[in-house]
Formats: sequence, structure tokens, C-alpha cells
Amino acid sequence: MSLNNLANQLSTRFDHRGNAEDLDQAIPLLREALASHPVGHPQRSSSLNNLAASLSILCNYRGNAEDLDEAIALHREVLALQPVGYLQRFLSLNNLANPLSTRFKYRGNAEDLDQAIALHREALALCPVGHNSRSKLLGTLATRLSTRFDHRGNAEDLNESRDHIHCTLTLLTQHDPYRLRVHQSLAKVYLSFHRSGLDGSGSPGEDTDSLNVAMHHFKAAANFVPGGLLFRLRAGLSWVRHAGQHRHATELEAYGTSMQLMDAYMSATASVSSRHRAMKDFPSTLAVDAASCALRSGDARRAVELLEQGRTIIWTQMTRLRTPLDSLQTHGDHAAALMKSFRDLSSLLDRPPGSRADGTQIVDVEAAGTRYRRLVEDWNGVVEEIRKIEGFSRFLLPPMFADLQEAARDGPIIMLIASESSCDAIIIPHKQPPTSIRLPTNLEKLQTLVVRFQRTSRPALAKALIQLWDDVVRPVVDILGGFARRHSRIWWCPTSVFNFLPLHAAG
Repeated sequence: MSLNNLANQLSTRFDHRGNAEDLDQAIPLLREALASHPVGHPQRSSSLNNLAASLSILCNYRGNAEDLDEAIALHREVLALQPVGYLQRFLSLNNLANPLSTRFKYRGNAEDLDQAIALHREALALCPVGHNSRSKLLGTLATRLSTRFDHRGNAEDLNESRDHIHCTLTLLTQHDPYRLRVHQSLAKVYLSFHRSGLDGSGSPGEDTDSLNVAMHHFKAAANFVPGGLLFRLRAGLSWVRHAGQHRHATELEAYGTSMQLMDAYMSATASVSSRHRAMKDFPSTLAVDAASCALRSGDARRAVELLEQGRTIIWTQMTRLRTPLDSLQTHGDHAAALMKSFRDLSSLLDRPPGSRADGTQIVDVEAAGTRYRRLVEDWNGVVEEIRKIEGFSRFLLPPMFADLQEAARDGPIIMLIASESSCDAIIIPHKQPPTSIRLPTNLEKLQTLVVRFQRTSRPALAKALIQLWDDVVRPVVDILGGFARRHSRIWWCPTSVFNFLPLHAAG
């Protein structure tokens, strides 16, 4: 096996496992391969590009800007080997522009960003109309212009960025996975218009049209099936964050979409290590924050459904390291086959339609898109078949409040929710609608109370228990008479920080 091939295999393994030792082994091999291709050798450009790409990846992983400096120098040498008129020169221009933009993020040197934008412009000018790379070159240039607007506030950059991104969208096929990134870029640009007042409103943050357009594109990205579950989930979480910051009307919808995407992603993720990584990458308070949002909207039923869905994802799938899908194996051979089909199809759907299993691009994008649509249809068919199995009717769907309410037949359930925005209790009786109560405390006070219980002496313990009674338990008990008879059994269902408080000892 050649040095380059071995290094490429190690780099591919790094992409899958994230073990930097693979890159550490690959880079010396790439240096050795470059040394064997002196100036004038036909493979020198390829060796320079391979080493530069690996150094850029290493910089992104470890944050050592010196690796980026070397990558930039290597890309400059490649460009020097391709004079004006060289057919693929536009690719080398783009390859040099990308690490220059990254170095701007590390060091804040505006010259790097200016130079990157100039290179992107030159690359776009040289890229033939109709070339597969043209849409991505347009999108990348738009992103850099948006970044420069954030840095300097020049309205011309933001306007040009928006025009380029809209043009990019028109060049892409309906099922091109890159559309997800384009929708995200448009959302960011329209947020910039909203915040700056350059959308015609005159005052920053006053015009709602740009804000509404931004949320529309976040929603489009999260719901774009060819983008893959993981990238859609990340788009959904961006939607949640920005909708929450602006208290936009789509905030609750953003939470619901993100919860459903997380459920689907975790169910489709077979390996324990992948679920561990997901637990680290995604916000642990998502379900609690979603429930809190539903309460702000006056929808206690939805709050209960979101909270229970989140508890299922976090505890069943992460802590116990088993997904609801795993139990399909106990329902016979047909169910086990459905489980395997679901995971296999999910894995294929997470691979961009224009790529093969080894990550290389497929030239016939239209044919790849057709194949991808068939995969989506097959995936939907398997999901419907799974829902026909007893106990799986709500597979990848949020739980129904009516089903959850049945658990309160022996006494009311009290769900406790603590988020940054509020602390609440939801009382769920067996037959009546749920009722929410705003508790006279906040997340910071509850966290302090937890520490007091862990460290306090016996005399101070009584005061902490009284505070717990006053702030949490008594407000609930005071209105329980309308839902349950005296001395009735009640069920506490704590979440978040409430899990660390001795609720039964309060008073």
C-alpha cells in the first residue's frame, strides 16, 4: 500500500472514530510521501493538498494555529504550480481561501478574511457555469461575506451575502443535502438583518419580517429529510436557541421538532459509544426547557408530553444504553428484521445522497437523489410496520397525554420542572385537565438548596427542610384538595435539580 493510501485510510478512520492518534500517524506518512515527490513531479500537487488538508483538520481538532500556517503555505505552493488558465485552478483557489478564513477565526486578522473573500471571488469567476461545484462556491463566498459583516458592519457585504445564498438555493436540486446548510445560512443572514435594522425598519430588532424569514429557514433546515438526522437535529437546536432568544411564536414548535429528531436519531444509533457522544453533544435540559416553554404558552398537556418524551430519551436510551427499538427482538423474527431494516435504512439516510459508502462523490446527482427518495419511502414504510406491533404504536412519536394521565388512577402525579425561565409544578389528576403552578423559587435558589442539604449540619438541616416546604411542597399541597381526597396517595415526578431534593422530608 502506498504512503498516501495508508495515510488516507488513517484519516478516514479518524473521521469515523475521532481518535487524533490516527491523524498523528497519517501526517508523518504524508510528509514522507511529499518528500518523495520533488518539485517537477506530477504527483507533487496531490501530495501537497493531502498534507495541507490533514493539517487543517488537526488544527480544527486541537486548535494549534501553527498547523494552519503550514497548511496555508502548502496550498500557496499548489496554487503556484497551477498558472492562470489551468482548468482546475478554481479548486486550488478555494482550498487556499478556506484555511485563511479559519485562521481569521483564530487570530482575528482582517487581512486573512479579505484575502479569503478575494480568492473565493476569483474561484467563482473561473468555475464554469453548470459545474457541480458552483453552488458550493457561491454558498461559501456568501458565508465569508456574512462573517465580514459581523466583523465590520458593512451593509454591502450582508446584501451580497443574501443575494448569493438565494442564488445558491436556485442552483441546487430539490433533494441535494447541501440545501440544509443553505437554509441555515439564510437564517443567519436574516437574523443579521433583523438585529442591525438594515432590513428597512431603521431600528435594530424592531422589524419582525426578517425575524420571521429567519425562523422559516431554521424550520426548513430541521425538516429537510435529505439532510440526515444528525444535521437536522443540530439545525433544530439552532432554531430552538434563536426562537427562545427572540421569544418567537415558533419556539414551542422548534422544541417539539427537536425532541422528535433526537428521539429518531437516538433510536437509529446502534452503538453505545455513539449514544454516549450524543449525551455530551446535546443539551441535557432540552426536555425541561421544552416543557417550560409549553407552560409559558399555556399548554400544560403539551408540557407533560414533551417532558415524558425527554425522560424516555435521556434515561431509557442514554443511561440504560438500550433504546425502545432493542425490545423489538423479543417480538419474534419479523420484529427483529424490522429493527435491522430500520437501523440499516437510517444509516443510509444519514449518508449524503451524492456520496458512496466510502465518502466519494457520485457524478449522477439526479440518480442519487432518486435513490435517496426511495430510501425515504422504505424508511417510512418500516416505521409504519413497527407501529403496528403491540406496544410500539407511538414509535418515534411523542406520548399522548391521555395515555400518561392513566398512570394517575391511584392518585395525582406532580411533575416538578426547573428551568432558567421558571420553576413550576404540574398536577395531573386522573380525570381532570392538568394544572400548572408557578413555584416561588428559581433555579439558582434550588441549586443552592441542594448544596445546603449535601453539606449542612443537623441544626441547619431543619431550616433547609422548611425552605423546601415553603418554596416547593406547600404551594402544591395547598391546592391538592381540589384534585384528591385527604390522605390520598400522590406521586412526585421530579426532574432536573428537583431529583436531588428530599421532597418527602420537607416541612
